[in-house]
Amino acid sequence: MATVSSVLQQVFQHARSLVKHYPVQTICIFVVLDLLWNKFQLGIHQSQIPGPPVAAYTKLWRVWNVWKGSAHIDAIELHKKHGNLVSDWPATRWLGEDSSGNHD
Repeated sequence: MATVSSVLQQVFQHARSLVKHYPVQTICIFVVLDLLWNKFQLGIHQSQIPGPPVAAYTKLWRVWNVWKGSAHIDAIELHKKHGNLVSDWPATRWLGEDSSGNHD
């Protein structure tokens, strides 16, 4: 009977072989899995919180806004468009202030 360590060794050997022979496909698989993980991770799903659609899958939208220097302006615009609770990054939620002064 095979031990756990020998089974793991065989699994890693096969994995290394796949990566060696199919590097581009392996990278594509990991990118797709990462995007799906960002969208459907545990907790509050991104689809329940409004925001830019691309921000549900990747952080590139936020990185682009920070690089442009307009992240603060874009955050205000998102709140104007979607309300107090918005998301502009996977697993990140922004809570705006109630501008009416009503804090009940």
